[in-house]
Amino acid sequence: MPRGVSPKREHEFEKLKHQFQHDHRYPGREEEVAARIVNKQRREAGEIKSSSDSSSGHANSGGRGSSASSKSSSASTSANAHASNPGLSVKEYAGLTIPEVTSRLGSLSLSQIRRLRDYELAHKHRKGMLEKLNRQLVH
Repeated sequence: MPRGVSPKREHEFEKLKHQFQHDHRYPGREEEVAARIVNKQRREAGEIKSSSDSSSGHANSGGRGSSASSKSSSASTSANAHASNPGLSVKEYAGLTIPEVTSRLGSLSLSQIRRLRDYELAHKHRKGMLEKLNRQLVH
């Protein structure tokens, strides 16, 4: 696991690795598969960036590189389509990490935050980002 991973993710990694060993699944690849699962969870939770981090790790993984690059390509196309979207008040929102967006929330109106939340629900589905946006709407 990479340095700086939370204890929760490290525990999940160890638990998966031991479970795979116990069940004789993925012989010789238990650590690799456990790491991939935990890293996917981290990406989906917005704990790491997804575009460049995910495509580089899959390039040599038995033909999966093409699907990873096509996902990356469609993600960048989606990001470009919404980068200058006048309905979103945060410039290039689709390409920003949760901390980058959070640092800009204080200067936004409630209606602007609602639009960001609606966009997040329709496109990215980052649980951490949705929690932060909903928290801003309540306060």
